[in-house]
Amino acid sequence: MSDQDKISALAGQIKDSMNMSASPDGTIKVNAPTQSLHEPPKSDVSLVVPVGSHHFDSQGKHVPGFNETNLGLGIKTRLSENSSAFVTAYNNSYKDSTLAAGINYTPLKAQKGDFKAEAGVTAGVAYTEHGSYAKQAPKISVGKLTPVAGLITSIEHIPTGIGVDVNIVPPVKQSVGFVGVSITKRF
Repeated sequence: MSDQDKISALAGQIKDSMNMSASPDGTIKVNAPTQSLHEPPKSDVSLVVPVGSHHFDSQGKHVPGFNETNLGLGIKTRLSENSSAFVTAYNNSYKDSTLAAGINYTPLKAQKGDFKAEAGVTAGVAYTEHGSYAKQAPKISVGKLTPVAGLITSIEHIPTGIGVDVNIVPPVKQSVGFVGVSITKRF
Protein backbone atom coordinates (compact mmCIF):
# COMPACT_ATOMS: atom_id res chain seq x y z
CA MET A 1 0.00 0.00 0.00
CA SER A 2 1.44 3.39 -0.97
CA ASP A 3 1.85 6.27 1.51
CA GLN A 4 -0.97 8.14 -0.25
CA ASP A 5 -3.28 5.10 0.09
CA LYS A 6 -2.37 4.83 3.80
CA ILE A 7 -3.12 8.53 4.33
CA SER A 8 -6.44 8.22 2.47
CA ALA A 9 -7.43 5.18 4.53
CA LEU A 10 -6.47 6.98 7.76
CA ALA A 11 -8.44 10.07 6.74
CA GLY A 12 -11.49 7.86 6.11
CA GLN A 13 -11.18 6.25 9.53
CA ILE A 14 -10.83 9.65 11.18
CA LYS A 15 -13.82 11.01 9.27
CA ASP A 16 -15.94 8.02 10.33
CA SER A 17 -14.83 8.18 13.98
CA MET A 18 -15.52 11.91 14.25
CA ASN A 19 -19.00 11.61 12.67
CA MET A 20 -18.03 13.70 9.63
CA SER A 21 -19.08 13.51 5.99
CA ALA A 22 -17.76 15.07 2.80
CA SER A 23 -19.91 16.32 -0.06
CA PRO A 24 -18.89 15.89 -3.72
CA ASP A 25 -17.69 19.53 -3.83
CA GLY A 26 -15.17 18.76 -1.03
CA THR A 27 -17.06 20.50 1.79
CA ILE A 28 -16.62 18.70 5.12
CA LYS A 29 -19.64 18.57 7.44
CA VAL A 30 -19.46 17.61 11.10
CA ASN A 31 -22.73 15.87 11.93
CA ALA A 32 -24.51 16.50 15.21
CA PRO A 33 -23.32 14.26 18.03
CA THR A 34 -25.55 11.32 18.85
CA GLN A 35 -25.40 11.99 22.58
CA SER A 36 -26.98 14.91 24.38
CA LEU A 37 -25.01 18.16 24.23
CA HIS A 38 -25.52 18.45 27.99
CA GLU A 39 -23.93 15.07 28.66
CA PRO A 40 -20.13 15.18 28.29
CA PRO A 41 -18.24 12.10 27.14
CA LYS A 42 -17.81 9.69 30.05
CA SER A 43 -14.35 8.38 29.21
CA ASP A 44 -10.92 9.84 29.75
CA VAL A 45 -9.65 8.30 26.49
CA SER A 46 -9.17 10.56 23.47
CA LEU A 47 -8.41 9.96 19.82
CA VAL A 48 -5.54 12.27 18.77
CA VAL A 49 -5.15 13.28 15.11
CA PRO A 50 -1.94 15.22 14.37
CA VAL A 51 -2.58 17.54 11.43
CA GLY A 52 0.23 20.05 11.03
CA SER A 53 3.14 22.09 12.31
CA HIS A 54 4.90 25.42 11.86
CA HIS A 55 8.69 25.76 12.20
CA PHE A 56 10.47 28.85 13.51
CA ASP A 57 13.94 30.07 14.46
CA SER A 58 15.10 31.74 17.69
CA GLN A 59 13.76 35.10 16.45
CA GLY A 60 10.32 33.56 15.77
CA LYS A 61 10.70 33.72 11.98
CA HIS A 62 9.26 30.92 9.85
CA VAL A 63 11.83 28.38 8.64
CA PRO A 64 10.83 26.87 5.27
CA GLY A 65 11.82 23.44 3.98
CA PHE A 66 10.05 21.25 6.52
CA ASN A 67 7.04 18.99 6.02
CA GLU A 68 4.30 20.89 7.83
CA THR A 69 1.47 18.44 7.08
CA ASN A 70 2.01 15.87 9.80
CA LEU A 71 -0.94 13.50 9.51
CA GLY A 72 -1.18 10.68 12.01
CA LEU A 73 -3.25 8.90 14.60
CA GLY A 74 -2.87 8.43 18.32
CA ILE A 75 -4.53 7.90 21.66
CA LYS A 76 -4.32 9.83 24.91
CA THR A 77 -5.62 8.62 28.27
CA ARG A 78 -6.00 10.53 31.51
CA LEU A 79 -3.90 9.10 34.37
CA SER A 80 -4.82 11.65 37.04
CA GLU A 81 -6.28 15.13 37.32
CA ASN A 82 -3.01 16.65 36.06
CA SER A 83 -1.44 13.94 33.90
CA SER A 84 -2.12 11.87 30.80
CA ALA A 85 -0.19 9.35 28.71
CA PHE A 86 -0.07 9.32 24.92
CA VAL A 87 1.04 7.18 21.99
CA THR A 88 0.96 8.73 18.51
CA ALA A 89 2.10 7.67 15.05
CA TYR A 90 2.61 10.40 12.46
CA ASN A 91 4.61 11.59 9.47
CA ASN A 92 7.16 13.98 10.99
CA SER A 93 8.68 17.22 9.72
CA TYR A 94 11.43 15.29 7.93
CA LYS A 95 8.81 13.08 6.17
CA ASP A 96 9.86 10.16 8.39
CA SER A 97 7.33 7.76 9.93
CA THR A 98 7.41 8.35 13.68
CA LEU A 99 6.03 6.67 16.80
CA ALA A 100 6.07 8.84 19.93
CA ALA A 101 4.99 8.00 23.48
CA GLY A 102 5.12 9.95 26.69
CA ILE A 103 3.44 11.84 29.50
CA ASN A 104 1.69 15.23 29.64
CA TYR A 105 1.70 17.11 32.95
CA THR A 106 -0.93 19.87 32.81
CA PRO A 107 -1.46 21.56 36.21
CA LEU A 108 -2.69 24.87 34.74
CA LYS A 109 -6.46 24.74 34.16
CA ALA A 110 -9.28 27.10 33.19
CA GLN A 111 -12.94 26.71 32.26
CA LYS A 112 -15.36 29.15 30.68
CA GLY A 113 -18.85 27.90 29.90
CA ASP A 114 -18.67 24.72 27.82
CA PHE A 115 -14.92 25.05 27.15
CA LYS A 116 -12.00 23.95 29.26
CA ALA A 117 -8.30 24.55 28.77
CA GLU A 118 -5.20 23.09 30.35
CA ALA A 119 -1.51 23.74 29.91
CA GLY A 120 1.79 22.32 31.05
CA VAL A 121 4.71 20.25 29.82
CA THR A 122 5.07 17.11 27.74
CA ALA A 123 7.96 14.65 27.61
CA GLY A 124 8.59 11.28 26.06
CA VAL A 125 10.54 9.39 23.45
CA ALA A 126 10.18 9.21 19.67
CA TYR A 127 11.23 6.41 17.32
CA THR A 128 11.77 7.46 13.70
CA GLU A 129 11.87 4.86 10.93
CA HIS A 130 14.87 6.47 9.21
CA GLY A 131 16.43 8.04 12.31
CA SER A 132 15.65 11.65 11.33
CA TYR A 133 15.33 12.92 14.91
CA ALA A 134 18.47 11.07 16.00
CA LYS A 135 20.43 12.70 13.15
CA GLN A 136 19.37 16.13 14.45
CA ALA A 137 20.20 15.31 18.09
CA PRO A 138 22.91 12.62 18.07
CA LYS A 139 24.23 13.44 21.57
CA ILE A 140 20.92 12.63 23.27
CA SER A 141 19.67 9.84 20.99
CA VAL A 142 20.13 6.09 21.33
CA GLY A 143 19.88 4.44 17.92
CA LYS A 144 16.64 5.70 16.36
CA LEU A 145 15.17 6.70 19.75
CA THR A 146 15.24 10.36 20.71
CA PRO A 147 13.91 12.01 23.89
CA VAL A 148 11.39 14.76 23.17
CA ALA A 149 10.00 17.51 25.42
CA GLY A 150 8.05 20.74 25.13
CA LEU A 151 4.98 22.66 26.23
CA ILE A 152 1.38 21.57 25.65
CA THR A 153 -1.94 23.41 25.69
CA SER A 154 -5.27 21.66 25.24
CA ILE A 155 -8.68 23.24 24.63
CA GLU A 156 -11.84 21.12 24.62
CA HIS A 157 -15.55 21.68 24.03
CA ILE A 158 -16.81 19.71 27.04
CA PRO A 159 -20.23 18.57 25.76
CA THR A 160 -18.85 17.07 22.53
CA GLY A 161 -15.36 16.09 23.68
CA ILE A 162 -13.85 17.70 20.55
CA GLY A 163 -10.71 19.73 21.09
CA VAL A 164 -7.32 20.91 19.94
CA ASP A 165 -3.87 20.12 21.37
CA VAL A 166 -1.04 22.55 20.64
CA ASN A 167 2.53 21.34 21.29
CA ILE A 168 5.37 23.84 21.36
CA VAL A 169 9.04 22.91 21.20
CA PRO A 170 11.22 26.03 21.36
CA PRO A 171 14.43 26.28 19.33
CA VAL A 172 17.52 25.23 21.26
CA LYS A 173 20.97 26.38 20.13
CA GLN A 174 21.02 25.81 16.34
CA SER A 175 17.89 23.64 16.19
CA VAL A 176 14.56 24.85 14.85
CA GLY A 177 11.48 25.11 17.07
CA PHE A 178 7.97 24.17 16.07
CA VAL A 179 4.31 24.40 16.97
CA GLY A 180 2.36 21.19 16.31
CA VAL A 181 -1.44 20.98 16.15
CA SER A 182 -3.66 17.95 16.73
CA ILE A 183 -7.43 17.55 16.72
CA THR A 184 -8.75 15.48 19.63
CA LYS A 185 -12.01 13.64 20.34
CA ARG A 186 -12.72 12.31 23.83
CA PHE A 187 -14.99 9.27 24.04
